[in-house]
Amino acid sequence: MKPETDYDILKTVVTEILLDYPKDTYNSIYDTYNELSEWELVSEREVEEGSDYFSRDIGTENIMTAMEYLFRNLLPVLVTNKLSQEGANEVVNTIFIDIINDLIEEKVIRRIPEIYREELKVINGGKENI
Repeated sequence: MKPETDYDILKTVVTEILLDYPKDTYNSIYDTYNELSEWELVSEREVEEGSDYFSRDIGTENIMTAMEYLFRNLLPVLVTNKLSQEGANEVVNTIFIDIINDLIEEKVIRRIPEIYREELKVINGGKENI
């Protein structure tokens, strides 16, 4: 199916980036990988045998690449409208979250269940229970 609007094109490319093999950023100072994603794929992807990644992971680098793609492609509109850096970031973040929400609704991605459960609290008789 061919994308019909600019939003559809942006969404298609962002989706491809998020579905790609998960990549995380390496922090050489702390000798760690930054793994910050709160989303994962609903369906498992095929991974190479012996990989450290789970087949549903979405890497931090994938998310950063998707955000950068949006910013670069929206830059002409942002400049034309003379938005400040803060205003431009807000527009890009809003579009990114809209795409994420669409992908959640379409059951392409979901919040990582463990993160979602940690945020749930049930109030019972004035006491918080998890």
